[in-house]
This record gives sequence, structure tokens and C-alpha cells, in this order.
Amino acid sequence: MKIITLSIIILFSTSLFAHYKIWDKLDKGNYDVGFKVLSLYDSTRTINNQKSYRPIQLSIWYPAQDSQNPEPMIYKDYFLLSATEIDFEVSDALKDSSIAEYKNLLLQNGVNADAFEEWFDNQMIANKNAIPIENKFPLVVVAQGNYHSAHHQSFLCEFLASNGYVVVTTPSQTRISGLMTDNSQAVESAGDQVKDMEFAIHSIRNFNNIDFNNIALLGHSFGGRSILLLQMKNENVKCLISLDGGLGLNTAIEDIKKSPEFNSEKMNVPLLHIYEDNEEFIKPDFTLIDSFNHSEIFLIKINDIHHFYFTSIGLVSGTIEGFAPASENLFVKSKLIYDFTKGFLNAVFEHNDKVMNNLKEELSSIANSTDFITFQFK
Repeated sequence: MKIITLSIIILFSTSLFAHYKIWDKLDKGNYDVGFKVLSLYDSTRTINNQKSYRPIQLSIWYPAQDSQNPEPMIYKDYFLLSATEIDFEVSDALKDSSIAEYKNLLLQNGVNADAFEEWFDNQMIANKNAIPIENKFPLVVVAQGNYHSAHHQSFLCEFLASNGYVVVTTPSQTRISGLMTDNSQAVESAGDQVKDMEFAIHSIRNFNNIDFNNIALLGHSFGGRSILLLQMKNENVKCLISLDGGLGLNTAIEDIKKSPEFNSEKMNVPLLHIYEDNEEFIKPDFTLIDSFNHSEIFLIKINDIHHFYFTSIGLVSGTIEGFAPASENLFVKSKLIYDFTKGFLNAVFEHNDKVMNNLKEELSSIANSTDFITFQFK
């Protein structure tokens, strides 16, 4: 096993941007981006005490042709998907109330009202139902953190699609099955998320723009457990990306091992794990990762960043004035997460040892130029 550990302290200054300008600071890829939603039911599973088939909302981003009549997304469009995850058709009044409830929550936590409006009106780069480019692209399946929805990773999903990936996500399993009431339910909950991701992959099999032999799994927080378990079932998965995910956290390791899907010998693909050690309620623990004897492991630590900033909240809080972020230089750190993710995916899907070695040399160069990055190879 090869382990690469990086510790990063960023000392750059960032400027605040005006309305609709969040994307101006990101480096969009070479592709235009399309977005579509599929509202489906898994007839093999039920909810509400077996009264209803399990609803699964698929959010899909993809490289798209130039739109003659574009329908650009704004952030509010992504947020409103969270109101239609169980009941696919809801009233405008219910949608408005969901926004008001979320806004009130953030205002209670110190977010400025004007900043909230700027965020929700922010122009995104995806166009609704744009025509896909006639080519095959690797698939990235995103496993959300607990109780998270499509909007929580929407900037990252757009970013990856603009760089030549089809990206699909489903709501957190806890938004469909209900929140866990105690930790004993974690194994079953992870199993639900694995099945949701499998359903998503199966449901887009007729998409002609996806290379299903080249799949990446990306998970934030709880989703970091589920991507590992799905990899152990699907030989077409070529790499894992964990954004402060459970596979590297002290609170999750024993639950992962209890899963009937778990077998450390089946973990044989590259892993990128980006993490922090700021939180009291979770701490990094690489006991499980150290057992992956057939994988190349890249561990990247970013200092002074919080767990919830590994979502769209990090990018927004570091860009829009009025969010009072709890971390310094938050936009720069959020952009680093995006850039590391893209670089890792690009290297993996080249299927070329030289390209992977170039990635390691690039990281070694960074390590040699700063005291805050260390590497360990085994």
C-alpha cells in the first residue's frame, strides 16, 4: 500500500465577489454543462411501512452541446429539488415555505439576509435539459452526507461535468427513510444508500454519453462509508474520493466493518481522502485505510476548515460577504478541494502508470516547497 499524506495551510487573501459572480472565481472546464432530473420509484423497496414504493430523485450533470435556447439554473433551483424528493409534485406554497424555513435557520446562525438572497439567486453554469454531447464520459456517482440533497454538492457536480464527467447523485438516504435515531442503525442506513446508488446507475443505463466501465464514487461525510461498500460490489468502480468521509473517521470504522458487504481485500482501487481535524465530534482515524493493502492511497489534510465546509456551503461562505466564515481563506481551500478532485480523476481515468506517477511527482514537488506537506510511501 502506498500512502500519501498532505497537510496544507493556505495563506492567501481572497476578494469578495458581487452578485452572480461565484462561478467567475472557479476555473470552468472546456465543456458546457447540462442538467436534468429523473423522478423515479424503486419498486423493489418501500417506505411508509410498506405503503409506497421508494422514491429516488436522480440529479444528473453532463457535458452538453451549446444551447440555442438556454435555461440556466440558479442555486435556488437546486435547493428546491429538496422539496420534491418524496412527493415529486408539490405546491408553490410548499416550495416557498421550504426556502423560508431554510433561510430562517441560516439567519439564526449569523448569515446576513442579503447574503442569503444573493446566494439563492446566484447564476449557475448548467442549463436545464441541454442536449448531451455525443461522446462517452466517465461516470461520477456522488453519495451525499446525512440529510443532504443535490444542492449541497451542486457547484462541485457542475465543475466536474464541465471537465468531462457525467455526474449523478441521489438525496441522502436519511431524507427518504428518515433520520437515524441511534448509531445501531448506521449499517442498515449505509446499505440503503448503497442500494440508492445502484438504482441510480441502473436507471441511466440507456444514456449513450456514459462509459459504464469507468465509474468513480465520491462521498461526503456519511457517504464516505457507502462508496467503500459499493466499490466492494462493483468491479467497474475505478477509484474512490472521500470528502472528510466516514471511511477515515473514528465514528464510522466499526460500523463499516459490520456491513455484510465489507471485505478489505476487495478494496483494490486508488483512494483520495481529503480531510480536516478541526471538529470535536469526529476525528481522523486511518485504521481502516491502513488495511487496504491493494490500493494507492492519497491523504490530503487541509488545516483550519470545518466538516460542513466540504459542501457548497464552503464555497459560498468563502465568496459572498455576509456569511462570516469560521475558517480563513475559505474560498481558496474550497477551490483546492475541487482542483485536487479533478486532478485525481483525470489521472485515474488515463489508465496510465506514467500519468499517476506524474501526479505523485507534482505532489512531491509541493511537499519539497513547503513544511506543511508530508508524504509516506509503503
